[in-house]
Amino acid sequence: MLWLEDPPPISIGLQPYGKVQPSVCRQLKARLEREFFAKVTILPAHGLPKSAFYAPRSRYRADRLLPILAGSKGFDKVIGVTLDDISTTKGKFKDWGVFGLGSIGGRSCVVSSFRLGKQGAVSPLERLSRVALHEVGHTLGLEHCPTLHCTMSDAEGALKTVDDETGFCQLCRRRVKAIRN
Repeated sequence: MLWLEDPPPISIGLQPYGKVQPSVCRQLKARLEREFFAKVTILPAHGLPKSAFYAPRSRYRADRLLPILAGSKGFDKVIGVTLDDISTTKGKFKDWGVFGLGSIGGRSCVVSSFRLGKQGAVSPLERLSRVALHEVGHTLGLEHCPTLHCTMSDAEGALKTVDDETGFCQLCRRRVKAIRN
């Protein structure tokens, strides 16, 4: 009888930009490995690329970071992590500040702690972990989920949505498992 092996873990490169604390990277690594059955490698920190800087608002364009991150070799997925403010175009807004951005079905995503605040029942580090799970979910092909409290809910820029997340809903969890197999 032929025994099928478990699929190999996906490999994720975690790219810190700027002065992200090593403890933050270790926490994100542990969370990503647990949630996605992934092998996460923390890469050496780099400064944010000047080509992504948006001078009119003194922040970085997340949509410019994605192709740079996607160019990283040796990983299935790459996630950038920064303390700096990031933005993208959203509808009629040319420069909408975001918690994170991920390309659906792509290789890369980026998250920022800048807008995640220090007040409330949920710590900024837990918020960052939730946003990271959400954005990596996008790279795995998951779109926004209408299920209340699902990790894949669209935060719409609201910390309350991130704070109220309880994990992947059953449907999104099944989709992640299906992608892994």
